[in-house]
Amino acid sequence: MRTFSSLFIILICLISCNTNEAVSDNTPKTNIIQKEKAHLSHAKYTNAIRFYGEPISSHKIKVTEKNLSKEQLTIVNKYFPNKEYEYKKVYFLEAQWKRPSNLELTVWYLFIENEWKPIEVRANT
Repeated sequence: MRTFSSLFIILICLISCNTNEAVSDNTPKTNIIQKEKAHLSHAKYTNAIRFYGEPISSHKIKVTEKNLSKEQLTIVNKYFPNKEYEYKKVYFLEAQWKRPSNLELTVWYLFIENEWKPIEVRANT
């Protein structure tokens, strides 16, 4: 009985160690990154500049199958499933901000209804 109790306690300790590792991903830095990504996913480009300052890089591209990567086109196609960008002037903007956490956040925008609206936010470590 004593051996069973000892094994049970060791098993509980090992399980709790595993759980602690999973929780350790929830660090303050991770929380900040998640909050910034959430904020940028709703902030128009002009508002993002007001809040975060000028991006370290940005470039505007006319949306065509030739101008964008497959990854970018996949995201654009969510907004234009019928490939309306082939006969309309649709522009794509990629902007990057360097954050105090030494992290770069990349935001992809589409020019929709006369505004740059975010469609994707990525964290680059």
